[in-house]
Amino acid sequence: MGDYQIRIIGTNGQFIAYSCHCVSAFAAVRRAKSIASPGDAVEVWVGMECVFNDHAQIQPAAPDPRGRQAT
Repeated sequence: MGDYQIRIIGTNGQFIAYSCHCVSAFAAVRRAKSIASPGDAVEVWVGMECVFNDHAQIQPAAPDPRGRQAT
């Protein structure tokens, strides 16, 4: 069994984290979807690696053409 962290971001902005032991990432995703409410964003993590998410990716900031870092 592996250790997984489920993160649920509610439509109201509430953030919930849940740790569990599952036999596979697929089982962890099924568990995450079963405890999330409709419309919530779901992420499943193993350590520092996100193995599943069902929400739109945030686009990185465009580089400044003058070579400055975005703030």
